[in-house]
Amino acid sequence: MLEYGLATKDDIEELIQLRIAYMIDDFGSVSEVEKDGMKKQLPSYFERKLGTEFIAFVARDNDRIVSVAYLHIIEMPANSVLLNGLYGDVLSVYTVPECTFRPPRHHLPKVLEAVNNYTISPMTANRKVMYDFSIIKLRRIC
Repeated sequence: MLEYGLATKDDIEELIQLRIAYMIDDFGSVSEVEKDGMKKQLPSYFERKLGTEFIAFVARDNDRIVSVAYLHIIEMPANSVLLNGLYGDVLSVYTVPECTFRPPRHHLPKVLEAVNNYTISPMTANRKVMYDFSIIKLRRIC
């Protein structure tokens, strides 16, 4: 049975592996140099940002993360649309291949629904989180 929630710092190693797997899936391949660079930079990044500026919404199957959507919270100078200067960008929406089409096959939209319900600023209260992801990739995964 899948459980949905937020990743914690205890999940950093798994998040790194999922990020690399996403990059391979999205770009077709990742060189050893690129993989080593990600393995070097991501632990520190997740340690500093996870849970504050970087939220990882996950689906777990028997304590293993099988689907993830990262929400990067970005701060910029306030304006008439973003009164507190915050907005969110969803990236690295990914489901491990062996779980993509098995029941329940619609777990990824539940992860994205959690992202959509994560209100960042008063502006997003009605429109929810502004996010950008590939609808083509979403359709392929779902």
